[in-house]
Amino acid sequence: MEFSEFQQRGGDSATMILKFRDCDGDFGFLEDDVDSSMVKDSTDRYNLFMDYYYRENAEWKKYTPPAGFPGFYYRVPRLENRSVSSTLEGEIHIDMNGYHLAFFGDTLRYEIYALDRAKNITNIVETPTIIAD
Repeated sequence: MEFSEFQQRGGDSATMILKFRDCDGDFGFLEDDVDSSMVKDSTDRYNLFMDYYYRENAEWKKYTPPAGFPGFYYRVPRLENRSVSSTLEGEIHIDMNGYHLAFFGDTLRYEIYALDRAKNITNIVETPTIIAD
């Protein structure tokens, strides 16, 4: 996985764009891939995770959401592969509308990783420094 672009549209509106390549072809969930009675933790329901960092006094600090806040978890849907190869490639567009981008000032970044259906973790992607509008 790699960072592609962070598009700000002002206020709390933004889209994170990531590129991915999955050689096993087992990335993404169907709606019925998750049985809510079997959910033990967030990795049973979500497959893309973002850690939020903010800059304070020339130091990066990780934001930990308070209890009850869902955090920056996303669900990438299962993709259809119509080629002979099992490799999947594409872009993931994450709608970040409604998330206040500058919780603690205007300088932030994210660390992002994903899980395939076998719960193998991707590489960790770090965005460049983002200055919120």
